[in-house]
Parts: sequence; C-alpha cells; structure tokens
Amino acid sequence: MMKYVVGMMTVAVLLSCCTADNVFAVSGNSKESRSVGAKTDTNGDETLSELDQAMYPFVKVDSMSKEDVAGLIIDNNAVYMLSFDKHFCPVQGSDATAEVDFSDLDFFHQYPKLASVEIRNKKLTLQHLENLQTRMPAEIVGLSFNGCKIADDGKQMFPDVFSKREKLKSITVSMPTCTDEEAEAILTSLLTHIDLQYLNLSLGELTGTALITLSEIIGHSEQSLKGLTIGIGAIKNDSAYKGSDALIKALKKLEKLEQLELSMLELPEIHAKDLFGNIGELSHLTSLKLFFGNIHSYGSVELFESIEVLRDSLEKLKMLENLDISKMQLPGTIMQLFAQGLSLTHNLHTLNISNNQLDEKAAELLADSIKDMGQLETLFACNCEIDGQIFGALTKSFNETGLQAIWLGGNKIKDGITNMPVGQMQDIRCIDFSDNDLSYDDALKFVHMTKGHPTLKVVNFRNNTAIDKRSVPERKIQQDELVKWKLENNCEVAFFGL
Repeated sequence: MMKYVVGMMTVAVLLSCCTADNVFAVSGNSKESRSVGAKTDTNGDETLSELDQAMYPFVKVDSMSKEDVAGLIIDNNAVYMLSFDKHFCPVQGSDATAEVDFSDLDFFHQYPKLASVEIRNKKLTLQHLENLQTRMPAEIVGLSFNGCKIADDGKQMFPDVFSKREKLKSITVSMPTCTDEEAEAILTSLLTHIDLQYLNLSLGELTGTALITLSEIIGHSEQSLKGLTIGIGAIKNDSAYKGSDALIKALKKLEKLEQLELSMLELPEIHAKDLFGNIGELSHLTSLKLFFGNIHSYGSVELFESIEVLRDSLEKLKMLENLDISKMQLPGTIMQLFAQGLSLTHNLHTLNISNNQLDEKAAELLADSIKDMGQLETLFACNCEIDGQIFGALTKSFNETGLQAIWLGGNKIKDGITNMPVGQMQDIRCIDFSDNDLSYDDALKFVHMTKGHPTLKVVNFRNNTAIDKRSVPERKIQQDELVKWKLENNCEVAFFGL
C-alpha cells in the first residue's frame, strides 16, 4: 500500500500546483485528515479502508463535476476522478468487471481541465496503447504507469506513449519486473523530454548502458527537476562502472532538486563514497530516502568510511526535513556513527531508521542527537532489535524533545515500556508499540502513565501475542475496566488493541 501513498503524494503536489496554463510550483504535502469514510472494526477502533489508504492524501467525496476533475486514476478497470483540492470520487458506473480499453472517444476529453493520468495494475495490450496514444489529450502534464504489465504485442508500442508527449512535466514508470531490454526501450523514449520536474522510475534490472541513458535524461532536466525517484534491481556487468559513474555525476548537477529517493539492490563499493559525497552538494534537498540492499555486506572499513561520508554530507543539507535510511540492515556499530552525526541536522522533521540495528550505545547517541536537533517531530524505529534496556537509553531524554509521533513496531521492548517519560512529553500525539512482546499488565502500566496527558491521542498495542490471546470474557471485563478508568480520569486517548 505504501507505494500508492508515495505516488499519491506526488500527484497531490502536481495537481495542487497546476494552473490553467500548466505552470508549476512545489507546495508541501497535505497533513489533513486521511478520509471522511473511515470504518469501525469489532473493537471500536477507527481504521481506514484500503481505498482510503491507497488514495491518501486525497479525501473521498460522493460526487464531482467534470469541470473540477484534474486527474484520473484507472486502477485495472476501476476509474477515479481527482480534483485540484485533493478530493477523489469513483466514476459512476465504473467497477472492476467492466473492461476499460480507452476506446471511447470521450473517455478523457469529457474533462476539460484534465492534467494528470495514472494507470495502475493493468495488463496493457497493443490496442490499449494505441487507444491511449490517440485519445489522451496532448495537454497532459503528468503520466504514470504503476504496477502494469505490457502484453507481448504492446511492448514495442509502449515507449511511444511517452516519446510523443512533449508537454509532460511529471513521469512515473513503476515496472520493477520488466527486462533490461524493455527498460532500455522505455529510457530511450524519455530522451526527448526536457525540463521535467518530477521523474519516478522503477525498472528492475538495468545494464550499464541503460544507466548512461538514464543519466542523459536527468541531464536534460538538471535545471528543473524537483523530485527524482530511481529504483534499480541490479546493474548488469555491461559497462556497469561507466553507468554508475555517469549516474553519480548527473545527480551532483541537480542544484534545484528537493526530493530524492534512490533505491538499488546492489551499489558497487567503489562508488558508495562518491555517491554519498555528491549528495552533500544538493543544497535544496528537503526529503532524502536511500536504500542499498548490499551495503551491509561491504567490508568493515569500506562500510565505516562510506557511512562517514554520508554523515558529513547530511550535515551540509541545511534544508533537509525528511530522512529515510530504512531496511539497509546496518549493524549497531555503524548506526553509532550515523546517529552521532545527526545532531547537526537541525531542520529534520521526520527520521526513519527502521530495519537497522540499534544497540545501546547507538540508542544513547541517537537520543542525544534528537535532543540537539530541536525540530524532529516523527521517528520511525521499527524492527531495530530494541529491547527494554535499549529502549530506556533511546527514550531517556524524549521529555526534552518536540516529538509528536513515534513508531516502534516489531521490537522486543516488553516491560521496558515504562521507561518512556511519556508524562513529560508535552507534544506527543501518537505512539506505536505493535508486536513488542508486551503483556496486558505492561500495556496497562503504560496506560496509567498517560493520565491527564494534554496531547496524546493514539497508542497502538496491536499484534502483541499475550494481549491478543486473551479470552473473550477476559477481554470484555478488561475493556469495561479501561472505559471506566478513562471516564474517571478524563482520558481521551484511543488505546488500539486493548
């Protein structure tokens, strides 16, 4: 589901910045309510429907005039309209059974202000692609293909959908299972585009030659690109060194880049330090996400030196607000080095270090850095091997921070949960303790620590086995007791899972 949330954020920025003349200017992501259509489960917990989550930050409405439609999403055979003011509405009569083949002459042209089209989870035949090529308005500035498959008869035609649309300012192709030949054909078709503002490519395995082509595409928009996402499964041996080197040099020249997401299953050791060093030259970056699937297997000296370069680069990014290094499986000793350097990232609002190891020393250093940052609001530290003692080291000075949301799922905090100074955290709103081997008594002790808290709204205790396996009668008694305690103590916190 996250792949759609990220994509919808880009669409939201794209549409909110469109004018009648298709002029763009970047604005921040919405932090408004996700949906008015939330549903309730059997425990009374408010949850979001799958549709709501996939469309976030757009909010569902019952109707929308064609004049207000700025974007269309075709999810297989279901069609949704998007408005400039971040609302979405299903097209009346569209469902997952009626085939959408784009043959209707009026399919796109009935929406006079249409600026963006996204196609998801659809197998596209030659006929589909020919219809798209002839029916889609030339004024489209945003075009996305997310999770689609191209039928054999359409593979030669697919690149033409992009190459003949000179007004495109935002392009997304997320097809991580495509072959290197298909990826190279798609990249070649994008060479004609200049002055792109958003480019999102996830194309699986690439040759070194394809990386050189990708570098040229980036170079054609080096003065205009504001958002760049690159996902690469692997680099084949063909010109791998030259291709990686060309990509690194192209990234360094993106002086106006504000959002960078770079994901590679394999980053050659020889290029890591150059890449991390060049990131420090992107002075306008506000959001950075890095994932390299093989970095944890580098030699110890090479890994230490690479992360040291990355740490020094982060200190130069004075506008950086969001940083994500999750899932790289960095060991605790390396996370010590990384955590220590974060103290100088004074503008950071969101930090995601999930799926890296935090030992006690790394946790202490991270706690000190978070206190020194001053601006951090959201911390993701899921699946970081955090036990009760490490949790105490991490949260020791949280009462001196402005943290508002903390996500800690998948650790082993157990009874260490009471080490958190939640009563003194004056800005905290949301805490996630899911899947942490908590007992009901552990959770209840924490609940009592929240008495009279001025800002806390949600604590998630779901997926803790000892809590979930309670018998129905026991659960009912404890829920009644919790409701009574909340009423007596004027507590408005929602304790999910209890």
